[in-house]
Amino acid sequence: MFVSEGNKRGVVVLILLGILVVFSPRIYGLLKDEDAIHFNRYALKSEMEALNRKRTPANRSRSFYKKKHFKVPPSQFNPNEYSKQQWMYLGLSEKQAHVVLNFTKRGVYHLEDMQRIFVIPDELFQLVKDSLVFPTPPNTFKKETIALKKEIVDLNTASAEVLEKLPGIGAYTAENIVKYRSKLGGFIAKEQLLEVYHLNLQNYEQFESLVEIKTPIEPISINTATFEQLSAHPYLSKQVANSIVKIRNQKGGFKQLEELKASKLINEELYLKIKPYITLE
Repeated sequence: MFVSEGNKRGVVVLILLGILVVFSPRIYGLLKDEDAIHFNRYALKSEMEALNRKRTPANRSRSFYKKKHFKVPPSQFNPNEYSKQQWMYLGLSEKQAHVVLNFTKRGVYHLEDMQRIFVIPDELFQLVKDSLVFPTPPNTFKKETIALKKEIVDLNTASAEVLEKLPGIGAYTAENIVKYRSKLGGFIAKEQLLEVYHLNLQNYEQFESLVEIKTPIEPISINTATFEQLSAHPYLSKQVANSIVKIRNQKGGFKQLEELKASKLINEELYLKIKPYITLE
């Protein structure tokens, strides 16, 4: 069969049109995605440029970016006596100055103490360190003096002021020793100091050689002492004191100290512990 040249060209054109119809949606989609990619890249670039502009110093608030300027103290000073206004004059904020005052109320006596005050920037510390004048730590001289002189202190007569001069004892612990001694009726052994609240073995070893017991104790009469007097003793609980009073009433009084063992609450260990502190008279 003979096909003319015109017919051949028509068939080719139809085939090309068919291919174009079939693949045109895919080609359109690719072109669209390409535009979207270019658009997204452009948008992302614009957002990053805007964010960078926000991060520049020119766009930050002045108060945030403003550098603190600290001042050199006008003269030498005791940091324990500086007021809030004076610390603020040196460059601290009101809150920082308030924190510093909380530290100085307890007392600062060395450069190391100042460095522990975390709100003082290193820049300010460097400016003030040569102007600081520290007072002598309290009681240091007194405690060293008594230790050097080797003065022996009587535990049963020494006042809180005298005890405070011993190394390892502060005012608070000295008061506790006097209070505990009063409740006991006196010490019979130096080791009893370890029963005192807030006094540990490390403190005790610092002054143990400087104390002794010269004055005798004041024992309690188990025949005349009231329940309140008995229960006030550190070694006698309320239950034990009540038991002693009941046995005394039943017996019409104690004839021997060993009769206390009739109480189920007083074993041999407790009896030996309280024996030096009790009497029949």
